[in-house]
Amino acid sequence: MVHSSNPRLETGLVRHRRGTTDVFSRAAPLEWSCALAKLLRRTLILIGCGLVLVCAIPSIQVKAQTLQPAADFRGTWRWAVYAKSRAELPPAYRDENLKDVPAAAVELTLTQKGDKLTGEYSASRRFLARVEDGEVDSNIKGNVARLELTSGFGGTVTVLLTLLGNRLHWKTIKSEGESYFPDDVYLSRVVRRKKRH
Repeated sequence: MVHSSNPRLETGLVRHRRGTTDVFSRAAPLEWSCALAKLLRRTLILIGCGLVLVCAIPSIQVKAQTLQPAADFRGTWRWAVYAKSRAELPPAYRDENLKDVPAAAVELTLTQKGDKLTGEYSASRRFLARVEDGEVDSNIKGNVARLELTSGFGGTVTVLLTLLGNRLHWKTIKSEGESYFPDDVYLSRVVRRKKRH
């Protein structure tokens, strides 16, 4: 074995002559192998952390959606249609104010605790000839509540209440037997005016 004082040879850098071009071949020192192994481990750790973060994002979004507070259904809501003239009213109501005798109406008075919805309802048809009333007991999911109501005339209905700002969409999605609830209407929030002293 030939020993050389050439520092390039001692560090693993070997010089060859090929034509007129100098070519250097580098041996793989142990230090480089360790550094490469550390770099590879760090890269794998970063990739693993990225995968964990990507997988966690959907569950974080689901939890955020779950923690969103229920929409505020509280208050009194009303929908009604009225006769345009007294001539349309039944004879017994001809002397009444038109706004006192709706042709059809529904009113909800709702209270809410978390996602629990309770309250009372009343509905009427045929200028108060058919009247419904009862209690509300439901759960809110997002901005929707599902009501199962039993008519005083023997029928049952399933209603979806969807809160849309200051309007409440009442949509009957199932009806069996005789009842006098509206089919598809929008109720407005009733704002109580404060009395002046």
